Amino acid sequence: MSTSDVRDAKLCRKFSFSSTRECTMDPTLQQKCVQRFNKQFHQDVHELRPLQSLTIDHLLKKEDTICMLPTGYGKSLIYEILPTAVNVCHGEDEKTLVLIVAPLNVIIEQELRKLGPVCKELTTGNVKEVKMEISKLQFNIAHPEAVVRNKELNELLSSLPPDIQTFIVIDEAHCVLEWGSEFRPAYHELSALRILLPNAPVLAMSATLTVDSQKHLADSLHLRKPQSVLERPAHASTFLSIKQRPASADTMEAIEPLLVELIVQKQDFPLTVVYFNGSQNWVGLAYEFSQRFLGEKMYAGDHQDLQHARVVQFHASVDKGEDEEVRKIIWTNLSRDPAESPLKMVFATSALGMGADLQNVVRVVNVGTPKTVEAYVQQTGRAGRGGDTSAAIMYYNNQDLGVPAVTDTMRAMCRNTTECRQSFLNKCFGFPSPSEPCSSGTIVHCCDICFSQFGVKYQLPFNSRAKECIRSCLVDYVQKDTTHTLRKTITCSVIQQIAAMSKSFNSSDDLCREFNLERSVAESVYKMLAAVITPHH
Repeated sequence: MSTSDVRDAKLCRKFSFSSTRECTMDPTLQQKCVQRFNKQFHQDVHELRPLQSLTIDHLLKKEDTICMLPTGYGKSLIYEILPTAVNVCHGEDEKTLVLIVAPLNVIIEQELRKLGPVCKELTTGNVKEVKMEISKLQFNIAHPEAVVRNKELNELLSSLPPDIQTFIVIDEAHCVLEWGSEFRPAYHELSALRILLPNAPVLAMSATLTVDSQKHLADSLHLRKPQSVLERPAHASTFLSIKQRPASADTMEAIEPLLVELIVQKQDFPLTVVYFNGSQNWVGLAYEFSQRFLGEKMYAGDHQDLQHARVVQFHASVDKGEDEEVRKIIWTNLSRDPAESPLKMVFATSALGMGADLQNVVRVVNVGTPKTVEAYVQQTGRAGRGGDTSAAIMYYNNQDLGVPAVTDTMRAMCRNTTECRQSFLNKCFGFPSPSEPCSSGTIVHCCDICFSQFGVKYQLPFNSRAKECIRSCLVDYVQKDTTHTLRKTITCSVIQQIAAMSKSFNSSDDLCREFNLERSVAESVYKMLAAVITPHH
């Protein structure tokens, strides 16, 4: 069995298909489309999944379509294979142009690499260049700002030969509703494309569109009697856990146990994305805290540079910044085999992940509450995209829920203690609860409510007063060393690590192994730890 066969088998178990319409596209033609697509773009697609083929069927019938499929299902393949499907189903001489509107550089760069010379990015300044190549192109991809109020582009689209079959694709279409009012107003003007390309079917795609969102989206984009292809957004293979943390708990205390786990597990640490839903500042603070805490262990091997970093930060400045090399290194290491990649943990804002094919993320941790259930699904959907079991853990406190921008539905999800979390999520998007309870065995380890024995209990790091006492003792111990040799081995980061991990050391041997301490030094340090910890047992 090939690698793609194994992955497809996992994904078939992961998604339970639900559609009231049947695809009329002939299975033989579907397979022919896949074979041609694989040959042209050097891909390894095994077959079209049911809701992919159904969406393509609607578009070939020139029907506007709203497509809500879970993260990792393969939404991009739908528009990538459209020109091939037109040729296979409607005739070899048919010329096709797909205009894709995408919100992030990472999505645009990903498609440009994948589709090669038949795909060209549209910007506000390269329309003349695109016009010269238009006969060779099958795809144009652009930010919404590049296609709205662009006079040269208007003229180009209006002058396209009538025999060219055009399609309009709005990728990550929830951005029309979430960003269109203030953040990126160009999203509210995308309906102008209907005037320029009146015969082009519109495909609006997202992993997160509630019932109300679908109605608002259809109005905003001026969709004509849109068809809907919808699937439950919650991944059946992702264990959902939501835990309340004390109001007094410092934000950094939520990530300290992860850093300790990274020190202990090293290369076996599961690739983890930690989302901070407060502001970009928290990402930077967490990264700085990790640098102080981990010291040299922030990096794999002897090279202390980004390419060998175990922990990185990712936010809008990285995604849109001029330093393309930084972005490239992070994405390369995220995409590598986890056994070979040094990168193990990413502190991120919502800028990470949307539309990106992150196959290796095993765990997502939310520190704080996303504003909406849509944002929560987007972030937790980064985990388990390859079909393997994964976990999504959120820590919140009442202060998080008190933020005005947090929706009532998101608050209700956090406070819910009785209903399956996956069922709760799916109901938010218009899907009924399953007829059988999760405990019947049809769903495996769905959440911490249905399977409390697998839940994650919030644990404050070791008593902060005791930690401070240990740090003070270690600092005094180092400062009293007249030879100054201890300062080279017991650095500030080592002091932080010993204090945080103090209850996990069973003997001085553990300290020798973990920190390369001399035997006499390790024994002295262990005696300090025992003196502080013992009264707290």
